[in-house]
Amino acid sequence: MVDAVTDILSFNKLGNVKPDLILLDDWLSDGYGHLLCRALKQNRQTKTIPVVLISAKNDIECIAEKSHADDYIPKPFDLDFFMDKVQSWLSPHQNALRPD
Repeated sequence: MVDAVTDILSFNKLGNVKPDLILLDDWLSDGYGHLLCRALKQNRQTKTIPVVLISAKNDIECIAEKSHADDYIPKPFDLDFFMDKVQSWLSPHQNALRPD
């Protein structure tokens, strides 16, 4: 199952959904992804969910580190690089996202 939200308000409405991975763009319509990431990592219920921060900012590595993101993907990115990064964070039984 894949859920997509485009802003912090929508994310907060997800309730008890606990995704296997959160791909989080730093530029959201109502705020910054790195601030949401920091809040997720400080929350007891969500702190163990891997968060991969995505951004075109030159200092994405620093932003990801400060927000406690588990990883980051700089924009622009190659689709194969993106898929490899996502698959590396999913458990082995979920690696069927892309056929070899």
